[in-house]
Amino acid sequence: VVMISLLRQKSARFGGEVTGLDTCVKRVDPRRELGCDRIRFTVCFPPEAYAPGCAHLQRSLEAEALVERVRRKDFWGRRGPYNGVHLDVYTPQGACFEVQLHTPLSLRVRNNPLFHRAYLLKKYGPRSSTMAMACLSDLLGYAVMLYYWIVKYVRTISEKIKSE
Repeated sequence: VVMISLLRQKSARFGGEVTGLDTCVKRVDPRRELGCDRIRFTVCFPPEAYAPGCAHLQRSLEAEALVERVRRKDFWGRRGPYNGVHLDVYTPQGACFEVQLHTPLSLRVRNNPLFHRAYLLKKYGPRSSTMAMACLSDLLGYAVMLYYWIVKYVRTISEKIKSE
């Protein structure tokens, strides 16, 4: 509760909102080692305030007495659908948790089941050929849908420009 209040207070300066508190504790998978992402908080900043908001929140956490250190992982511009910054926050008592920093769009992508499936496929590989084919089929369907949406959007914009 203290950390949630701290995140809300420090991120509000740049319009950040703490979201996803109902899913901030991950299910334990006995096959995976537990990392800082076992407990995960998400802060969403408006796009225009994202970079300064992320920097401010990281500096603010590093200055707190109840935080020993912060490790930053930047996923922007890497291959794959996922974009965001993760802060692994370590306490003097040895506990750690993760703070994911997003824009509204990167948060929607993160929460999209199709992109999450693609992320799991990339991270762990296919558990079976059936799973791999299902993921690829979903991704292909999404790509086709996205293509048609873009074509429709471009046509609408072109028609608007022509009529002006």
